[in-house]
Amino acid sequence: MGADGVVDEVTSASPRAARLRVSTARLLVVAAVICYVIAFNLTYRDFVSPIFQFWGLGYRPIPAPYFWTTCLLCVLPSTWMPVSLTRPSLLLFYLQYFLIFVPAAFVTFHSIRPYVHPDNAMSIVWMMFAGLSIIEVIYVLPVRPIRFLRVTPSAFWTVFAALGSVMLGYIAITLRGTFRLANFTDIYSIRFAMADIISATGSRFGLYAQFLLLSFFFPMTFAVGAFSRQWSMIALAAAGYVFLFGVGGAKAAVLATVYLPLIYLMVKPRRRVALRFAGSTTAALLSAYVTTALLSESMNAEFLGVLHFRSFTVPALTIAQYAGFFQIHPVTHLASVTGFSWLIQSPYDSDIPYMLGRYYYSASIGLNSGMWAGDGIVGFGLWGIPLISVVCSVVFWILDSIAADMDPAFVAVVVAYCGLSFTNISLFTTLISGGLGFTMATLLVAPRDAVGRIALPVWPRLQRMSLAPTR
Repeated sequence: MGADGVVDEVTSASPRAARLRVSTARLLVVAAVICYVIAFNLTYRDFVSPIFQFWGLGYRPIPAPYFWTTCLLCVLPSTWMPVSLTRPSLLLFYLQYFLIFVPAAFVTFHSIRPYVHPDNAMSIVWMMFAGLSIIEVIYVLPVRPIRFLRVTPSAFWTVFAALGSVMLGYIAITLRGTFRLANFTDIYSIRFAMADIISATGSRFGLYAQFLLLSFFFPMTFAVGAFSRQWSMIALAAAGYVFLFGVGGAKAAVLATVYLPLIYLMVKPRRRVALRFAGSTTAALLSAYVTTALLSESMNAEFLGVLHFRSFTVPALTIAQYAGFFQIHPVTHLASVTGFSWLIQSPYDSDIPYMLGRYYYSASIGLNSGMWAGDGIVGFGLWGIPLISVVCSVVFWILDSIAADMDPAFVAVVVAYCGLSFTNISLFTTLISGGLGFTMATLLVAPRDAVGRIALPVWPRLQRMSLAPTR
């Protein structure tokens, strides 16, 4: 019996039957990835480019040799990536594969801001494929469990609740009277108001508190509540996200109330998670055909803007934009990263995402991007993509080693919100202020229960109840 309550295929069947099951699962995953590649290209052509061409998302035929080579490279990782969730970092790998690699492989050819020559676009695709393959290699390497002094459940949850309460209380007091539930068009006024108030305090503690609440405290509260059926903890996490959306205007905060439960449902049965991931992302893309038929033009445009444009396409486009900019401008050699900046002088005085926003759109727009662009291309050009992938693979291996004795599905839900940062901002930023490093350090000392999750304290009253004789 596996940790998730399902009889393990290998131990419950003959070796030949087990091989057949694995082969069937693999074929299904490959077929699902092919469907995803087709769905992305169709919906990009039919919906994204016609509506959002002004953003630089053009559409033109890709030369046949380049198109079929790109299709092959997009499908090839599915032939050997893990099908089941055997390690928690696989969730982040799936996000990088489905939301970054596959979309960017095609958007790079279609981009008109900037225009990328097909030869250069193919070079970017090859570098991304190399980077993804480097990350995949760690899944054939065994983890080495990292042991550390573990605190008791009561001590852990006391400190956890105290720190979370201090951060939440500070935000509530600092931003009191600013709470407002706005639509996604009007949230920028909330963001500007929040930034002004926090700036007036002379401290960045309010920003860091929001980041940690969003990416660490609430995801961990939700994960423990979901896996232990503690509905009050789930409600607390949901209420916290709604509150932070109301005072900070972060779309990811309110979307987390949908995103985290979906991730939980996807990874809870740990078998064939890759198949469910490919199927769900394909269904999400194809939903555009349904919403276009059922919703009004304005409502459908808003839906496509949040899902197809912002989630699937913009992160992909930024890779082409970073590559185009740093092909003709100096790279930073990581001088823009805290720590490295103490040793290396950056050739740029301004914030790089906003510098690129002004360069491509002549407006104060922050073009944040994930590790391949935000770290790799910025630091070393195209060769930075495989270089930062080596760093990423080490981070993934450390996360998996820390959680070697834990339920990987549980840990995957804990780091799920960090996955949003992982696909949109620098890897180093994700580790420092995006909450991933803080989460890994916490998992290192967190108490475990019998099924590999963070143990809840047994309060005296509950303990007496559990010891009471039954009739």
